[in-house]
Amino acid sequence: MSPPVTRYPSLDYLRVVLAAGVVFAHSVLMTGYEFRWKAEIGYGVLRLVVPAFALLSGFGLFHTAVRGRLSTWLRGLVVLYGIWAAIYLPVWGRQMPDAVAFLSEMLKGPMHLWYIVALTQIVAILWVVRHLVPASWEIPTLVGVAVVGAMAATLTQYNLHYGFLGPQFTARRAGPLYLLPFVVQGYVLARWLARRGPDALPSAGTLWALVPILLGLRMIEVRWVTAAGSAPLKDLPEFPLLLYLAPLVIVLATLRIALPASRVNLTCASVLIYLMHMGIIIAFVTFGITQIWLVFATSLLLPFLAALALPHLPSVGRLGGKWVNSPAAPS
Repeated sequence: MSPPVTRYPSLDYLRVVLAAGVVFAHSVLMTGYEFRWKAEIGYGVLRLVVPAFALLSGFGLFHTAVRGRLSTWLRGLVVLYGIWAAIYLPVWGRQMPDAVAFLSEMLKGPMHLWYIVALTQIVAILWVVRHLVPASWEIPTLVGVAVVGAMAATLTQYNLHYGFLGPQFTARRAGPLYLLPFVVQGYVLARWLARRGPDALPSAGTLWALVPILLGLRMIEVRWVTAAGSAPLKDLPEFPLLLYLAPLVIVLATLRIALPASRVNLTCASVLIYLMHMGIIIAFVTFGITQIWLVFATSLLLPFLAALALPHLPSVGRLGGKWVNSPAAPS
């Protein structure tokens, strides 16, 4: 018997907050905006947004799996990726020198669309595990795969800067190896909550007291690594304990907030914000408009308005809503 599916409205609000974090980070990078503590906030705090998204994707994937809809959403992610890769083709396609490079970029995911490609691969892994591994071994298998993935991602991340394993052991951060542990965290958390209920979580006070402590430690970590001068600022290596603990605590603390369900489909809004914002930022920068708050606000507001309008467009609403309303969508 499948565990009951419980909605947690607070996670829908968190998705929008995380989407805003993505928009702000990209707005800062692409407009060249400078501010105090930029490195600490950017690499220490905002860098946790994607892991937290991945954790929420895993949380949603559990409920998708218990409904027996993994195959449907796997196909949906492929369709979603194809549509948006085509929309952004004029931006990234012209940078491809030949067909081989084009195919390679499509397999990795151009620009911010790498998340959809990585999530699609992870959903495929989850589908294989659920169909080939006995139910009693499903979670141990996923946890084992996630631990191996986390170890490999950490080794390759540090090797990228320090070269102790050689140049053949490198992998870019934006990929399935990096996301897998967080997706499994979310999947296991959702399964545990379905069996134990939210009352089994630590108290809200404890969790929310931990959030600023972990974020502060992340900022101190960035300051220490950059002060040491042993690694370039781009893609700083991360301390694994903080990397894997901070997003989990943020999600757990959010689960402890009792919020009413929104009349707006916030999952759809967060997906559209993620998918659309890059094009809006590029348009601003192309026309020489780099006022950070104008770029940020517009890149956040226009996709949100699109989410509000989507249900009122019959044909588009049926097609788009079918794929973006799932908690497993790349929010």
